[in-house]
Amino acid sequence: MTFAAVHGHLRRIPWIRQITLQFWKWGRDLPRRVRFQKIPALQRWSGRPVGWHRTAGEYLARHPGRGWEKLIRPGGTYERLRPLPLGPALPPCFDPPQTVAWEDERVLYLEGGRYWGGYGGSIVTHDEHLLGELSPDIWGLERHTLFNKFKLPAVAPLPGLTAVLSTAEADLNYSHWMMDLLPRLDLLARAGYGPDKVDRYFINFGGAPYEAETLAFAGLPREKLQAVDAGTHYRCEALVTTSIRPAHWQYSLPGWVAGHLRDLIGPVALPPATRRLYLTRRNASFRRVLNEEALLGPLQERGFEIFDPGTASVRAQAATFAQAAMIVSPHSSALTNLVFCQPGTPVLELHPADYFDVSFWTAATAARIRYHAVVGQRVGPVLRTAIEGRRQDLTIPAATFGAQLDALLASARL
Repeated sequence: MTFAAVHGHLRRIPWIRQITLQFWKWGRDLPRRVRFQKIPALQRWSGRPVGWHRTAGEYLARHPGRGWEKLIRPGGTYERLRPLPLGPALPPCFDPPQTVAWEDERVLYLEGGRYWGGYGGSIVTHDEHLLGELSPDIWGLERHTLFNKFKLPAVAPLPGLTAVLSTAEADLNYSHWMMDLLPRLDLLARAGYGPDKVDRYFINFGGAPYEAETLAFAGLPREKLQAVDAGTHYRCEALVTTSIRPAHWQYSLPGWVAGHLRDLIGPVALPPATRRLYLTRRNASFRRVLNEEALLGPLQERGFEIFDPGTASVRAQAATFAQAAMIVSPHSSALTNLVFCQPGTPVLELHPADYFDVSFWTAATAARIRYHAVVGQRVGPVLRTAIEGRRQDLTIPAATFGAQLDALLASARL
């Protein structure tokens, strides 16, 4: 028996899993229990914050001369309309009410703060407190990664004005780059902080071609772009940044973002919407439609063409989606491009059996297009974790797929 097989068997024994989890939690919290910040010399050596301010407003109320915040766009809400099911009943996450809500969006200016580049970036104020609302972390504020580090990288002084654009998950996923990071540039520009005012931009790059392409559309000079990661640690003369939405964009996408992305990237003149598109994931390593070949016949009989967004530039993807009369796709970050579709375009999203993410239902609503959904059949055993579900492949029964496409076509004529 291999080590992996033994390990997998032991993980399924409840008491072993419980003991392992307790040891893991103890080890995770050990650095936090060693309170370097209580001794000034050790605090300066470690770089760990001495505490936190939950919001910028809380910090600025105590230190009004150290910065300011300005409202740029007010918060708001809209409702996702229940999608038309074209197959088995949809899960409860599609039931009403379906309110998308976002808070007031602000630009913030701070003097003398520290910046650490891990995850989506963290800001420590001049009084050595972590600024919670601008320092996202998967463990939350009280267990933030910065409180669990014995020592941060050596801090270096950084003169001038630094714009912080690093955004959690933006270096890993096209949708977070487009929906979370790029709109922050619009907020900065509206506050008067364009490339002519900023000395550098901190951005967590992942190396994907779409990153440089979209930043060029935004007019950012390449020489002002500075990549950041967990080894980045500066004390900045001045920082300017934007507020961060506390909820995932599927629950908090502002209504203006779709129009902003169209203005930034989309075609100037809308072409005729005549193409029927099926977005393939055949070249992906997960969330593939395993019986895709069996579905191509019904698709092609109804005039669908196969399109792999991963092979096209962002500008080419935007132009293609703007030409779409109808879209069918498995759950994929490529559906971020729904914001480039013309209003009223119907889209059918194919979901894995154990993973339901309503992000692109939100994107469809913001773009004023018509969203439909089908749940695929389970491949293999029921999955225990969200991470496993996120990578789950799926199958769509070929016998009923043609009828589902016909229902989609009929909805387009309503």
